[in-house]
Amino acid sequence: AQREQAQQAVEEARVNLSYCTITAPRDGKIVDRSAEEGEVAQPGVPLLSMYDPTTLRLEAPVMEHLAGHLEVGRKVEVVFDALGGITVTGTVDEKVPQADALSRSVLVKVSLPPTPGLLEGMTGILRIPAGQRRHLCLDVRAIRRIGQLDFVEVVRDDGTKERRLVKIGRLGRPGHIEVLSGVEAGEKVVVPKDGTPPDECPDCEPSTVTGTDASS
Repeated sequence: AQREQAQQAVEEARVNLSYCTITAPRDGKIVDRSAEEGEVAQPGVPLLSMYDPTTLRLEAPVMEHLAGHLEVGRKVEVVFDALGGITVTGTVDEKVPQADALSRSVLVKVSLPPTPGLLEGMTGILRIPAGQRRHLCLDVRAIRRIGQLDFVEVVRDDGTKERRLVKIGRLGRPGHIEVLSGVEAGEKVVVPKDGTPPDECPDCEPSTVTGTDASS
């Protein structure tokens, strides 16, 4: 009888000892401790907070008219200024099927690959691919502004010049600017040298207006 009591006491001690071991559901890092040694743990009260740096994700409220471009499984780019502006390619793994009526946005969650230096709580910029469009672009040096108006000097087929009003946009490859109206693809405009105004530069170089695909 004493042997059975001793065995029972050992088993109870083994069970009580198991309560002292906290097993994490997955690998990760402890980022917060809510209890101190010697305190009595209470049911439902967190003891530790942890995260897995290999399963981070970005959560972003996306405006309703853009959320349709972000289907689950789509690859998207996320820029992190805190990491020197690096771009990380993530995957849309969840889109909450309900819009916020106040902000008119939809919560989108993007899973991120393991990235050196990336920490929980950092801010990222989600690039939303909304398609491409064809636009005209020309050398930014060809633009001459007078007041609030923008002009270019267009070279006619006979070699003479025509001052033409243009409307410029914002897109364009380095050194070039988008032109919304005023010129057409293939036309030649005057590019000045050393800051000389186009209409005062007889030996300026002609530059061709070109079409370029731009992401929006």
